[in-house]
Amino acid sequence: KMHFCGILMLIIASLCCINAEDNNNIIDVTVKNVNDILLKQPLLLEFFAPWCVHCKNFEDSLIMLAKDLAKENVTVGRIDVSHNHALSSVFEVKGIPVFYLCRENKIWKYDNYQVLTAEGLTQFSLHDYLDETPMSLWSSPMGMLGTFKLYLIQFGDQALDFIPNLSTKYGVSNAFGMFLVAMSCAVFLLFATIVGVYFSVIHAKND
Repeated sequence: KMHFCGILMLIIASLCCINAEDNNNIIDVTVKNVNDILLKQPLLLEFFAPWCVHCKNFEDSLIMLAKDLAKENVTVGRIDVSHNHALSSVFEVKGIPVFYLCRENKIWKYDNYQVLTAEGLTQFSLHDYLDETPMSLWSSPMGMLGTFKLYLIQFGDQALDFIPNLSTKYGVSNAFGMFLVAMSCAVFLLFATIVGVYFSVIHAKND
């Protein structure tokens, strides 16, 4: 009986190790690492949520997809929309699950949800994307404006983490720390508005 229990525990441990190894092929993308992950192109990004039934149903297929694409040097990442609302806004996510392919600083959105399979997404990531039109640089997160938005979001996140350090090291109150962060964000937003207006004028002239 003891021998049987030992074998059973060994099998369970092996399965856990396999599952952990599979999940290592999928990178959890957040505000803190999104700019670094976007450099790991080609990259396939999934926007999902833990409460999404379709996302849960596709989870096993996503693990298989990540293993297959890893052989082709394609990185697979996923973004939890319930904790990354700002990133969802930058990518203009309207529903989940949704997939974006990043290659050569261009982004393609996968819209063929009638073929939401690991095989279909693999084919799209390696070949079929060439038959589709990428997002315009004006609206793309990889464009100048989109990149600026991502850095602005990351700056805001780091600034919020910095407030407790101000209080601990310099005795600054949290309220004053929030004021400094708000002023910094206001300066960045003002700059972003100027840049946005400038490129809007250029975009209008080109049209």
